[in-house]
Amino acid sequence: MQRYFTSLCSALLFVIASASTSLAQAEQTQERIIDVMNELALALDAHQDDCDASAQALRAWGERYRTELPSLVVASQALEDDPEGHFGAALEDAMLTVYETAMRCSEHQDCNDAFDELDAVLCADGRCNEP
Repeated sequence: MQRYFTSLCSALLFVIASASTSLAQAEQTQERIIDVMNELALALDAHQDDCDASAQALRAWGERYRTELPSLVVASQALEDDPEGHFGAALEDAMLTVYETAMRCSEHQDCNDAFDELDAVLCADGRCNEP
């Protein structure tokens, strides 16, 4: 389960570390990533004690953003420069919620499968490196 979380974080950090053509576009991309991740965190937080529901929430989120996630990964290459760490700080709570779900449901096969499915979308075409 740690591997799935690590892959998800790697993909999202790759998103953070991407390049954009303008400051406005970079800020818009950052806000979109934050919104998308916060939506996932809210869905997972609503199912804290139910790994079946968490797996369904992961799949629903992945399906909803299936076409957008790869483009966010690619488009965000200009977000590498975050010297004050504002972007990372804005994602911290959402990432913690994803991590807690991954740990809480680490023995739940359907949740593992849902993380695998997300991993396949986020890391398609070698966009992220697995340890």
